[in-house]
Amino acid sequence: MHEQRKVVRAENLSKTFQTQTLTTTSEEELLAKELAVLIEQEIDKMPSTMRSAFSLSRKESMSIKDIATELALSEQTVKNNISLALGWLKLRFK
Repeated sequence: MHEQRKVVRAENLSKTFQTQTLTTTSEEELLAKELAVLIEQEIDKMPSTMRSAFSLSRKESMSIKDIATELALSEQTVKNNISLALGWLKLRFK
């Protein structure tokens, strides 16, 4: 009888943990989606050159050299704009 109680308790704990894990995962996914929207809104507020350099770098995974060619900028200007974009986001999400 005592062993059956242990098994039932263990099963109940397992079910409780699974439910809490599902809830936490859903909440985390919702928060991640909300954060992604906020980040996109901030990226949209950036000056066009900064926004383009950052987006090509982070979203399209383009190299500095390829971005410089695409935007007709020097590689250093591309690096500077990506750095400024990262600083922009850090300030807004500090």
